[in-house]
Amino acid sequence: MGLIGLVVACKGLGPNPQAPSPPALPLPESTAPPPPPPGSFLGQLSPEQTNQLTSLGIEVVVPGVVSPDFKVVDLRVDHHDQALGYMVVYRHRQGQCFAVEFANGDPTPPPPTQSALAMQPPLFGGQGYYLHYGKFKETKMQSRFPGSNLYSDWLSGPSGAYRLVGAAYIRQLFPALGSCQDVDPREAVKLVESFTLLTTAPMGDDLRSMP
Repeated sequence: MGLIGLVVACKGLGPNPQAPSPPALPLPESTAPPPPPPGSFLGQLSPEQTNQLTSLGIEVVVPGVVSPDFKVVDLRVDHHDQALGYMVVYRHRQGQCFAVEFANGDPTPPPPTQSALAMQPPLFGGQGYYLHYGKFKETKMQSRFPGSNLYSDWLSGPSGAYRLVGAAYIRQLFPALGSCQDVDPREAVKLVESFTLLTTAPMGDDLRSMP
């Protein structure tokens, strides 16, 4: 028997009227798990955004390593007729932005730029890919689009092709993001090299499924 709530009497004496009140029982702690910290979801995507992408029925690719200073500011899904596509737009709190784009089929490669960095994304075989940045090489393209560009090669998988795009492309499609700037090209390479599948299947099996 516990002693809480009982008054102890000494032998031969009556109950002590000045005995202290028993200590209050502690309140039970909540068993509910704490909310996940910001940025804890793969690709910084919320469960609702993840469901929206996986509902396309394709292999969804997102960056597996994204700084918590980035957040998803827009998500577009194209799902009509035979056309499937999506774009996940990320923005840094200091204004840099990038997006991950998917298109089914075989997209046309964009014009070459003046600079490029080699990439080795493991999900896509790891060799032979480049990140392109700077002004376009072709004079005609430079006259039409004089600013700087940033985008990766299209990376082909079973569902279609994926790539990272930078600020110039984002500003054309999203007027509200007209002030965003490119991430550093070396950071862009790291983002592409972290591309992973947004799926609940074991990642080892997923990696082997890509060419």
